[in-house]
Amino acid sequence: VLRWYREAGERLDIALAPLDPKARLPWAGPPMSVRSFTTARLMEHWSH
Repeated sequence: VLRWYREAGERLDIALAPLDPKARLPWAGPPMSVRSFTTARLMEHWSH
C-alpha cells in the first residue's frame, strides 16, 4: 500500500507540474484552478 501511495503521488506530481497554477480543470462541479485542485486532493486524502 505504501509503495502504491508513493507511486500515485509521483504520477500526480508529474501530471500537475507542467500546468499553470491558475489554469482551470474540469471537476464534478464548476471548473477549479490547478492550485485549488491540488489542495482539494490533499484535503480529500486526509478527510477520508
